[in-house]
Amino acid sequence: GETWGVDTQRVYTLQVGPAWEDAPWQEDGVKGSHKFLRRAFESVHELSALLEGVEIEQLDPGALTKAARELRWKAHDTIQRVTDDLDGRFSFHTAIARLIELEHALPSPGDFSSKPPRSGAEPQPANRWKSPSDRATVLEAIEILVVLLAPFAPHLSEELWHGPLAHPGSVFDRAWPEASEHALVREEVEYAIQVNGKIKAKAMFPADASERQIGELAVALPAVQALVAGKAVKMVKVVLGRLVNIVVAG
Repeated sequence: GETWGVDTQRVYTLQVGPAWEDAPWQEDGVKGSHKFLRRAFESVHELSALLEGVEIEQLDPGALTKAARELRWKAHDTIQRVTDDLDGRFSFHTAIARLIELEHALPSPGDFSSKPPRSGAEPQPANRWKSPSDRATVLEAIEILVVLLAPFAPHLSEELWHGPLAHPGSVFDRAWPEASEHALVREEVEYAIQVNGKIKAKAMFPADASERQIGELAVALPAVQALVAGKAVKMVKVVLGRLVNIVVAG
């Protein structure tokens, strides 16, 4: 506990595998758990400082940009999945994996900057998270992260709840969040595109597209066309919402 802290040890123990299986103590794994908690700590601190004066009540689902809609979907999908993982399944390791994914989905503080790029750097969209609804979406996402993280890292979550998020009372007095059905409706879904078993591209396709339509869109991607040009496409297998596997001859 003195080296890594109680929260890190707790997260590692629950993250390393199914609760009913014995798992060895591996220093690299402990470092990974510590790194995740450090990222969460820094993300909440840095983003909350940029969201001063923002209230979740400012969130208008109909006024969100595409990036904000995707973040809100991720946050509410995480609520749903973590709740399912904990409710009777005791699948702590998958719940923590979903929290790691949510932390990765948060915008970086640099996304809030409208400063011009450094000389030679690629220009970035200026201040993408500038609307009140978009900023409220980020605040909602970091609050969801802290509340869902609390059972696994109670000390860190309590510190974040009182500190950068400036809430009175304990994080454990806050009701467990419920996923919004509206937030879980997606216009587009990201697919990984495999060619002969290796991921070669990722692409966003309409959420309501059929398997046939998804397959046709995937094969038509420029990155895929460059790989299949002059070759026979033997099979296109679609796993809806996740993956397109394209098999080509030779």
